[in-house]
Amino acid sequence: MTTPVAHALKPSAQRIEDTLASLGLVRRVVELDASTRTALDAAKAVGCEVSQIAKSLVFRSSDGESAVLVITSGANRVDENWMARFVGHPLLRADPEFVRRKTGFSIGGVPALGHSEPLKTFIDRDLLLHPTIWAAAGHPNAVCRLTPGELLAISPGQVVSVSPDGTTANEGPPSKWVTFDCYGTLIDWATGIRTAFSELLGVPPGSDEVGRLVRSYDSVEQEVEREVFRSYRETLAETTRRLFAGIEHPLDSDRATILAKHLPSWTPFPEVQRTLGELRDRGWRLGVLSNVDPDLLAPSLRRLEVPFDLIVTSEAVQSYKPAPAHWVSFLKQAHVSPRSTVHVGAGFSYDIPPALRLGFRAVWVNRNGQSPPSPTPSAIVPSLSELPSVIDALVR
Repeated sequence: MTTPVAHALKPSAQRIEDTLASLGLVRRVVELDASTRTALDAAKAVGCEVSQIAKSLVFRSSDGESAVLVITSGANRVDENWMARFVGHPLLRADPEFVRRKTGFSIGGVPALGHSEPLKTFIDRDLLLHPTIWAAAGHPNAVCRLTPGELLAISPGQVVSVSPDGTTANEGPPSKWVTFDCYGTLIDWATGIRTAFSELLGVPPGSDEVGRLVRSYDSVEQEVEREVFRSYRETLAETTRRLFAGIEHPLDSDRATILAKHLPSWTPFPEVQRTLGELRDRGWRLGVLSNVDPDLLAPSLRRLEVPFDLIVTSEAVQSYKPAPAHWVSFLKQAHVSPRSTVHVGAGFSYDIPPALRLGFRAVWVNRNGQSPPSPTPSAIVPSLSELPSVIDALVR
């Protein structure tokens, strides 16, 4: 990375630093001694790939008054004719005076937030494939570090492909896809993890001690996943180690790997095989979006006895749900629109908010009768038995 400037940030960059800090994103803006006016300049200055640069392009509508912001990967070219289909009218290049008047910032420094007025915004889905992205921060020499999830949280922009990519090129009706999380949705995660933890503690699976560990598991696992990327096998072991250390029951390295050892033997919920077969009979294509390593996932999928058309794992995208890379990778491989896809998951925080944010219909499998959190899923089912009729109604 080019050496950051040691003195105080420029006023326009400081505005973005303060705005980000108010959202809990502290010390994210860096001012460099080299220009970041172009994506290539920014990538060289930061020391990243051009595709990790979030390039902000401002267009004006054909009536000359409305501004449209497209936040795109630095490696991509925005096809203005293609984007017009999302906006509803032709897009024209904006001059520097228009950009400053509508955004409050000069070209080369337009950030994703903090504009003079609300802007209709679109976000290039290819940006979301990277674990870290760098966006303009109010000045041509300033950038801010964000994760894809943070960008989606601070910007209301619609996620789209900024140029034709085959999504709508196929003639005839589009394929209907339903994608699943695996563990907790298709495979009985709760029984499996209770059994493993009871073995470590030497108490019954239904005991309060095991219950407390299971209830704490997701938050600790997500903490581990937000750190450096580890294989899921390593993530399972580190999460288990931290959980048991927290109750003063330290585990040696071998015992901490118990979940990876047990996971391939966990069984499907009773209705799963029948439901998957019915979905295939109704013309649905099936996908799996899983945080689990391929070698651990494969035995579980064989237990389902129904083939899947596409599988996306964290190992492939180098990130963990709820980060958006699983869904973006699926769309690019399947060549479909989110509108023709339903995502199904039981782990609400891992699956439902990101799927909805990316434009998918999202069905929450609420096996335990919990009160629905926010955001509201497209549908809620108590098991997969009801799923075929529910998703047929969602995607017609």
